[in-house]
Amino acid sequence: MKKGVVILLILVAILFIAIVVITVFNMISKNFKISFLAFGYKENLLFEKTYDLNSIENIEVLASCSNVKFMQGSSDKIKVSVYGIEDERVIDSLDNGKLQIQKENTTVYFISLFFGNKDEIIVELPNNYCHEICINTSSGNIEVANFPSISTQLKTTAGNITCGDMKSGVLSSTSGNIRMQNANEITANSSAGNIVAGNLSKANLSTTSGKVVVAELLEGNIHSTAGNIKVGKANLVTAQSTSGTIHFDEISDFCDLTSKSGSVKIGSFSASKSSHIKTTSGSVKIENCSDIYVDATNKTGSIKIQHNNQESDITLKIETTAGSIRID
Repeated sequence: MKKGVVILLILVAILFIAIVVITVFNMISKNFKISFLAFGYKENLLFEKTYDLNSIENIEVLASCSNVKFMQGSSDKIKVSVYGIEDERVIDSLDNGKLQIQKENTTVYFISLFFGNKDEIIVELPNNYCHEICINTSSGNIEVANFPSISTQLKTTAGNITCGDMKSGVLSSTSGNIRMQNANEITANSSAGNIVAGNLSKANLSTTSGKVVVAELLEGNIHSTAGNIKVGKANLVTAQSTSGTIHFDEISDFCDLTSKSGSVKIGSFSASKSSHIKTTSGSVKIENCSDIYVDATNKTGSIKIQHNNQESDITLKIETTAGSIRID
């Protein structure tokens, strides 16, 4: 009985302190609010506005915890809809052709029971929109539909990035995945996530602890510290992996591939320029190689090369420390 009374008094004291803290904090804070209790699902439309397409050349969205979506609209106007918790601030400004939408997540619930909230910024664009969009979020996901003529700058700290077709882009996520379709020129970086892409004309892709998967790459550089690299077709490519494998289905022009503790595998290799492959503790295998000279060396492991043309002007230099080399 005494223990029960003590526990009850402690809970009452904690509740009283929480109410006092919340009350004082809300009194002294102008831009931040702590609410005591939240229950159920809420969908509050905080802001909705349309803009003339001809007056806008750049769109920037700044958000902390909100998801951001750029969708194809059904009219020739730009429409912005913002959902969130009641009384949260949404600021829009249009200056010299730049539309900026800023949403601040300023409410925290002390106790939440079966609570859900639609926290989203939706921008609907005409299909012919061809200017730049910039999105910056802390812990929200970013989603951009197919806009083949746009340029993007997309950055999130703890969210995923999903994109359709675009002209060019700079994409960055600290702890989220990056997925995109086709683009002319892309720079993408993810510290703790995967990078998956369709057909890229020119790209610079880097991930620390994730894999990189690309359907087709005409020209570019790929770097992965602790993940595998998998590419379908490539022309001019350099790739580095510290502790992962490197796999290309086809390389048709030039390569410079380096893997410290992973193997390198190429399905078809037809170089028009002298190339280089190096591994420390992984094997190298090319299933179908063009009529070139292969200069292969290793310290431990077998070397097997079929139809090596020592008179060729093109040389593929392969170096391994502790791995086998096989060229068919």
